[in-house]
Amino acid sequence: MQLFVFILLLIAGNIFSVPPIGLHEFHAGAIKDSEFKAEEGEVWMMVTNNNQFCDCKVSILDDQGNVVDSMLVYSEPALLKLQPGTYDVVIEALGSLKGLDNQTVIEDVVITAGKVTSLGFDFKSASLEMFTRIGNEDIDCEIIVKEVSSWTTVATSRTYITGAKLILSPAKYEIKVSPLGEHKDLTPQIIKLQLSQGLEITKLVSF
Repeated sequence: MQLFVFILLLIAGNIFSVPPIGLHEFHAGAIKDSEFKAEEGEVWMMVTNNNQFCDCKVSILDDQGNVVDSMLVYSEPALLKLQPGTYDVVIEALGSLKGLDNQTVIEDVVITAGKVTSLGFDFKSASLEMFTRIGNEDIDCEIIVKEVSSWTTVATSRTYITGAKLILSPAKYEIKVSPLGEHKDLTPQIIKLQLSQGLEITKLVSF
């Protein structure tokens, strides 16, 4: 009799246990298995950069600002299942995109049981490729990029002897280029650039 009661309790524990909410990672339209036992609504996420799919982190916040779920999405649309309710959705671009506009919040997203809600966001970016030389010699330099309106450092890099490529949000930037190594005593150069969406610039800095 005791064994029979133990088995019933074990089965009940398995039925009613709920796994913890955590960070999910998936690719190419994968569907995350539901972690909720109630009827759910679904959210289709489509995140792009200049209309090309990009990697991002998506966080779901309840009306108290608590993160109730999050996921990493790679290069294609993805489906997330949620309990019915109203949420804020925070989308953060991952990878090479730098600047003040690499995160956005979609507020007051209503999830209804049995229905699909489609959400999308397109990040904007421009590319800057920099080379640094003395005469015909490529030299290693440090690059510090500041967004002018806020005077915030948004990116740092080094050219080594092969150049450096930066993907930046559209804005006005001031870029300080400082030689390193045996050329560290040379005076840094300051470059000012206005970058707009889709712009591709190649810049040669000569010392």
